[in-house]
This record gives sequence, structure tokens and C-alpha cells, in this order.
Amino acid sequence: MVRSICLAAAALGQLGVQRCDLRQPGGPTSGSASQLPKLFEKMTYTVGAGHTELISDDEAGMRIYNLTMSALAALVALASCAGAPENAARTDFRPPYYIPDQLFSMLDGGAKPRRQALAFVGREDLIAAEGLQSERSVRPCPPAANATAPVAEIVRRARETSVVIINESHYNPRDRAFAAKIADALWDEGYRYFAAETFSPGFEPSTSDAEAMNEWNIADYDSHEEFLFTYGFYSNEPVFADLVRRVRARGYTLVAYENVPTDDGVDPAVAMERREAGQADNLVARIFRDDPQARAIIYAGGGHAGEALLGPGGGMDAPMAYRLKAKTGIDPLTISQLCPPAGAADHLGASPYARGLDLYDLHVVHAQTTFERGRPVWRMEKGERMVDVPAALRSPDGPTIIEARRQDWSLAAAPVDRLMLWPGEDLPLLLAPGVYDLRSFTADGPYKELTDIEVE
Repeated sequence: MVRSICLAAAALGQLGVQRCDLRQPGGPTSGSASQLPKLFEKMTYTVGAGHTELISDDEAGMRIYNLTMSALAALVALASCAGAPENAARTDFRPPYYIPDQLFSMLDGGAKPRRQALAFVGREDLIAAEGLQSERSVRPCPPAANATAPVAEIVRRARETSVVIINESHYNPRDRAFAAKIADALWDEGYRYFAAETFSPGFEPSTSDAEAMNEWNIADYDSHEEFLFTYGFYSNEPVFADLVRRVRARGYTLVAYENVPTDDGVDPAVAMERREAGQADNLVARIFRDDPQARAIIYAGGGHAGEALLGPGGGMDAPMAYRLKAKTGIDPLTISQLCPPAGAADHLGASPYARGLDLYDLHVVHAQTTFERGRPVWRMEKGERMVDVPAALRSPDGPTIIEARRQDWSLAAAPVDRLMLWPGEDLPLLLAPGVYDLRSFTADGPYKELTDIEVE
């Protein structure tokens, strides 16, 4: 019997998840990272004078996970799963995590899904080239007068409050790298909670199948373990996954606060009202009710971080940050990263909004991104190295997605890099020193795998 649970949140523009609780006959639940079904059959592949393993389709003895994603306007939900008898031969299998071929479909879904898909597959160069960055803000943010460096100013002002709320564009990995810098700096100021909109909350004990759903709960993530795809949606983007690994290793308690909808088909304005209110309520319940002196970083998407009342209506007229401020009495430090990039270095910008309507205390303007061989230089400045993609991993017939994971990680782990290449392109992976397994996918499913790739 295959059981599934869906956290339907596509109407709210956030993660919806279905999880299969697949049990081998007489065996344990096979949803954990250590018990994922075998998906490939190993063969030998020769690269130069050395030997590595090439992995092709396994067509026998497996259960199928089919996790698909969609979102607001069909963007962000993991959706369906299917099971088959153990002795059934399958050629249409999918890996036990969200399917890369959904990213292929997102590329043709309009500007919003396209830029999100390109961010997921390491193609910030195309976001910039196609002008998709222009939608980050309505207007540019001029340099702030007499501004100090962004991190130093944020630290200074964070000492005056106990809540720091930072937003991001869901298609700009650089926002996530900056958030990692802030979290690292604020640890020394006593900040101990890191809450993120994207995190999966798990289920209350009274919920049916709650035990089987524990692996969705970000609170269960230990920095000594793999960071699983089930812990969130946007956190499957490699730079976001790195952010979460870093803050958890630093010692932060991770908190999910997204509002899980319970009603389908409600009016969008009502759904947004419930979402903003539910997010604020969850933050109070999961952090401040039991620890009123807590110092917390809250990482949100776009306008949810606004602390001003925008109008008489509900929904986004009263964003999550505004509601949290009213519920706790804490005046948060709110930081926007929505300004279009400008200049050669990160800096603070003046508000792009009319006077009296500013939503945020600070506006961070990131430097214009420069590229080398199509990959962002700021990642190389973090110590990541360019690694050529082996020709064997690339399909000659269409675009290929390549994912890199540490050698001891399972398929359920969020990758450390992901890259989409079209035939004829020669962009590199960006990897820190270590040993990796590389897997590639086409729109038809898994393609090839090379193991034991060492980066010095």
C-alpha cells in the first residue's frame, strides 16, 4: 500500500509536498536516506587511463517515487508518487527526490518560473542576459548617504533588537550567500534561531502518518547528517542548501514557520490573509512563546519581510513582519535584498519607495555579478573551483542537468552544485576540494552517473 500526504500550498506560492510512505514487504519504511531504493545498475566506464563507474537505468526490482513540483502559476509543489510490485520491470523511473525534468518544464512557463528554474540550475548568466533581473525591484536604489559596509551596519543595528528579518528574491542565489554572512556575524551577538519560509514543518503528533513524515521536519536536521531535499523547496538550490548547512553547523536552531493551508479553493485574497497571519502565529508559537528573550533571524521571501501596513485590506497589505511586530511588541530590523544590483561592491542603498511608505529599515544593493565561463565569480571567491563536466554526462540531443554531491551522500541529499547545459555549451561545475559523484538528467529522466570525481 502506498500512502501519500500532501501539504497543498501551491495557491500560496510556497511548497506543497506529497510524501510516499513506501514499505518493503515485511521491511522498514524505505523513505530514509540510508534506505532509498536502488535506481541504477553499475557498469564500467573508462576515462583516459583511469576507471570510474558509469550508472545507467535499473529496469528491475524497484519501487517508484515520482515527486513533481509546481507553484503559484504552477511553480513550486512536489506532487505525486506511485508504487509498483517489487518484481515489476520499469524504464520510466524517477529518482527519490523532486524531479529535475520539472525544471525543464518551468523554463517555458513565463518569466517568473523561468528565472526560478535558471537559478536552480546554475544559470544566473542567462537570468542576467535575458533581463530577468530587472524585475527585482520597481526602481533602482541609489546609494545611501554616509553608509557603512552592509554587514557592519546590520550587526550594529541588530544589537538594538532581538529579531532580524531578511528577505530574498527566490531566483537570486547571491541573496542566500549574503544571508549566510549575516547569520555567521550575528551568532557572536547572541542570535540562536534561524527561521526560514521554505522549511518543511513536519506534522503535529496527532496528525495521521506523523511518524512517517518526521523526515520532512527541518527541526530534525543535524549538521552531521545529509541535508535532505525533504527539508524545504528553495533549499534544494545549491547555494541555499549551503546556507542551511552552515547555519546549522554554527549551532542555530532551525525553525519552520510557513503556514500550511487547510482549505482548498479559497479566494486568493483570503488565502494570502491566512498565510501572512499564519506565518506570524507560527513564529510566535515556535520561538517567542517559550523563549521570549530569543534572538532570531527570519529569512523570508520578498514582501513578507515588510514591517509597514500598506493599506486597509488584509493579505499582503499587512505582511508577516508587520503582524509579528504587533504580536510580540518587538521592533525588528528588516532588511531588503530586492534592489537591482549595481556597482562593484555590496553597499547599502536608499529606499526606492515614496517617503512614508518604506517597508524596510535597510536596503542591501549587491554588486553587479560578473561571470567567468558563464559561472558567477562571487562563488569562485568563496573557494569553489571550476570543474569541467565530463562529456559522457552530457546528452547530444538536448539540454542536460548535472548534479554534484559529496561521495558519501545519497540521492536524497540536496546537491552542492547543479548545472544545466545545452549541446555545445562548456560551462563548468563549481566545487570545493573533495570527492564527488556526478549525475545527469535529461527531460526523459536519469541519464548517466560518474563516481569518484576528485577535486584538488
